[in-house]
Amino acid sequence: MPNEEFGALVPIYGTLVTSLIALIIAVPVSFGPAPFLTELSPGWLCSPLGTAIELLAVILQYSLRHVGPVYLRAAVC
Repeated sequence: MPNEEFGALVPIYGTLVTSLIALIIAVPVSFGPAPFLTELSPGWLCSPLGTAIELLAVILQYSLRHVGPVYLRAAVC
């Protein structure tokens, strides 16, 4: 098979698509808690609620990073 070509297009495409999906999910969700935490919530609630929100972001990032390529592989290949 001398005419095979290999490149970085597929990993770049996968990175861009998963990043776009993460932004589409994260940006609208972030506009709700941010003003609440900075302007409305009492001081004792800011730290635990902020930590919980950060943990949710990590879970979403982990799941998209490890499960997303499985679904994208079917679309690309």
